Amino acid sequence: MTADLDPFFFPRRIGLLGYSSNPARWGNRLLDTVARGGFEGEIVAVRPRIRPEGLASVDRLDERPLDLLVIAIPAEQVPDAVAEAREAGVRAVLIISAGFAEVGAAGRDLQRRVVEAAGDMPVMGPNCLGIVSGPASLRLSVNSHLSARTRPVAGPVAVLSQSGAVGHVLAGELDARGVGWSFYVSTGNEAVLGLGELGAYLLRRPEVRTLVLYVESLHDVEGYRRLGRIAAALGKAVVVLKTGISESSQRAALSHTAAVAGDFLLFEGLSGAEGITVVRDEEELVEAAYAAFAPAVLPERTRLGVVTVSGGIGALIADQVAGAGGVVPALGEGTQGLLREVYAGLASTANPVDLSGTFPVEAGSISALLDVLDAAPEVDAIIFGFAHGEQYLETFGKVLEHLGTLRKPAWFVWSGGAVTGLETAGPTGRLFDGVPRFARMFRTLPRRRAAIGSSPLPEGPTAPLLDAVSEARRRDVTVLTERIVSPLLAGLGIPSPRMAWAESPDALGAAVSEEALPGPWVLKVDDPGLPHRAKLGLVKLGLATAEELRAAAEEMARVCRTLDDPPSAPAFVVQHQEQGVAEFSVGAVRDPVFGPMIVVGPGGGAVEGDGERAASPVPLTPRGVADLHRAAESNAGAPVDPAAFAAIVEGVAAVLRIEEVAELDLNPVMVVGGGGLVAVDSLLVIA
Repeated sequence: MTADLDPFFFPRRIGLLGYSSNPARWGNRLLDTVARGGFEGEIVAVRPRIRPEGLASVDRLDERPLDLLVIAIPAEQVPDAVAEAREAGVRAVLIISAGFAEVGAAGRDLQRRVVEAAGDMPVMGPNCLGIVSGPASLRLSVNSHLSARTRPVAGPVAVLSQSGAVGHVLAGELDARGVGWSFYVSTGNEAVLGLGELGAYLLRRPEVRTLVLYVESLHDVEGYRRLGRIAAALGKAVVVLKTGISESSQRAALSHTAAVAGDFLLFEGLSGAEGITVVRDEEELVEAAYAAFAPAVLPERTRLGVVTVSGGIGALIADQVAGAGGVVPALGEGTQGLLREVYAGLASTANPVDLSGTFPVEAGSISALLDVLDAAPEVDAIIFGFAHGEQYLETFGKVLEHLGTLRKPAWFVWSGGAVTGLETAGPTGRLFDGVPRFARMFRTLPRRRAAIGSSPLPEGPTAPLLDAVSEARRRDVTVLTERIVSPLLAGLGIPSPRMAWAESPDALGAAVSEEALPGPWVLKVDDPGLPHRAKLGLVKLGLATAEELRAAAEEMARVCRTLDDPPSAPAFVVQHQEQGVAEFSVGAVRDPVFGPMIVVGPGGGAVEGDGERAASPVPLTPRGVADLHRAAESNAGAPVDPAAFAAIVEGVAAVLRIEEVAELDLNPVMVVGGGGLVAVDSLLVIA
């Protein structure tokens, strides 16, 4: 449908259904805003009670061909108006009217009737506050901020918001920052057109370099994911601010994964897998949009060359960027020597490069110094940081201009007061008022991450697990423990320790001997009703003899008998105790909104505690696997073999092909000698 959206943004004739002579009515305000915007097309009033002076009017929609019909009438009249528009051949409809799904059951029924009436005709809304198309000088909105301006500031940003009010706030913030935007859309209830279709259209517009989204809820997850792919293919960016992420979804919490997989983690993982940048507040969003004027895709750990006139300012910059994905490395002797050649009197050449008190005398050499850093192999980007110095504005203006000529991304950071007199110097997107503002922007820049190769498993290997799940459902069992799951996961490329098991303490010794299982051993109670057995003391480590094994099993059996809901026939599982050097967890959850997701986080007893977590949707993307791998290494505190890790997450993705699987826990996944990985424990929850 995106090919048919031109009538919204480049209409030649607009019909207005709901015109009123009352200035307080939306129909009147819409007309006034369009007039102020300088729209050069024709506006036609449809069935006005009072014929507007100087405005064409019609009684029926088929009297004059319309590119766009704007509806601002009572909600109960809207379905019939949409049906009439479709029959009359109107190309698109924008519904300002409210009173639909947002008000309850009766409104939902009205909205359903609107969808039925629309058929294949594109409809935006209902309950939206309109659109702005800068290239068409069209401001079709009731917002006072828009009506107060002659025309939108031209620029490479498009704003797409599920909240009209918040969208207008963001547009105002962009204006205040000097960020030009060309399109604004309030999507409303998204009865027909949503973020996916509208965002795809805007990304493909040549005027747009960055798409800014305000999201309250995702109605079309695949359409949202597609925006990231379109942006990547076109070399553009998508930046999103989402609300409604303070609480986790109401999921079953049998697994640790389900307990920690909150909405924000899953949304951020879904976005990151497709290269969509998630910001946390409107200030960060504005800085990310501002960065669109100086686009940069940086290495994951960006090496910055910093030039300042103060060691303190340099240290402040280094500290702030360290928390935003940057590092300030020492420069090599070759680069330092070149810096001394082009700029005499440097206080430091190590990085940060300190111009010190020589700046007023040798300001003319700054361009040459920046050129040296631009060619230096030790840095990926450059920051010129300065404090005060208002008397040198002419020099700073030349620095800003030169920053725009460098091959590497480069920015000017001004500290210690408001920027005055430099706002229009040099290319837009280079100047930042204060280190914190720069750090917020820097965090949002897209990063190049090394892709971790993975090959999806063929369908065949999941058959044994599918059989086990089907049998469990037949017996009304909702949890499969590791005694059943681990051998099946091994067939999907997920390594697990060798194990033996028995139904009584007396039989354990023989089971271990039969499997020739070497010690030391780990002993666990295996029962579907005890998913978090370690907290109950039903896991014992470091057992070295058959006597210790039997005694531990007898103690566990006693503990089981004291539980409020004791297992009827617990089994005892014995594994060789792996000597791991580090651990993390891998899990999966099938979310009702975000779909099947893989989650990586801390391992062992810290699984629900502090640590870095990452999520990625299935099917996996190379970027998603890389994000998960980074979280695994962060929690392990040690290198994690990329190929071994990719094999495990692809195995987990294969498990999620089985629709009946709701949750899966591998905790911990242990890093063993030689870089191998072993899933020491596993649990599978059936929907």
